Amino acid sequence: MKTVWVFGDTRPLGVSICKHLLGLGLHVVGFARSEKKFEHAGYFHHSLDLIDELAVREHVLDLLKRECPSTLIFCLRSRQHSDNEALAIKTGLDLEILLPLSIYNYLRQIRSNQQSQFLFFSSGAAKQVHPDLNFCYHVLKESTLSLSRYISVTGHDLGIRSNCIILGEFLKYDLAMYKPQEIQKFNRIAQLSTNHRLCTLDDIKQVVDFFIQFDSHFINGQNIYLDGGLTDTSLESITRMATNQ
Repeated sequence: MKTVWVFGDTRPLGVSICKHLLGLGLHVVGFARSEKKFEHAGYFHHSLDLIDELAVREHVLDLLKRECPSTLIFCLRSRQHSDNEALAIKTGLDLEILLPLSIYNYLRQIRSNQQSQFLFFSSGAAKQVHPDLNFCYHVLKESTLSLSRYISVTGHDLGIRSNCIILGEFLKYDLAMYKPQEIQKFNRIAQLSTNHRLCTLDDIKQVVDFFIQFDSHFINGQNIYLDGGLTDTSLESITRMATNQ
């Protein structure tokens, strides 16, 4: 049975992915600061501070000696320190970049013969400036793309590959759970997408399925945009469509 590790398994995205993978009959191991959100016989959760080097060494790297997962999924987002940008960047890099890098370096050190893949989640802010998001967020999302590319190139000799799913705006919950002003914003964004709707957790799970279930071993170092085509839509077109609404 394949084992998948999910970092950030207590966030809405992580919970949804874990439940989906368990439904496929996979064994899932999760890692996050907070306590687990649900129970399942095939699911084990480690609650620990993922920027604590000692805790990571004892609970994550030590586990790698005994069990090498087929896939490691990183859907992490660091806590923002709005009053201290330098601290926010340092904390974010420790969690979203140095954590997966330490795992990758350890896999290289023990030279596991089992092929593994790293699957990252990033954001359109990695390539475009979103004025409503702070500088730290942009730095971390761009750094995620760089890390994924680095692993994809340097890990090939051990059969380690890496890809990244780049998300636009997506619905983390049922639409009824959002405030009216948020729904209005979602509707405006949806009109600009190819399918005239927002990305959902089901859309994201289908892409994860592709990398885990299907024979995607020749895909390495790629960024998969999941934003309904907005990335390739020109600013002029977006402005024109928004004006005509």
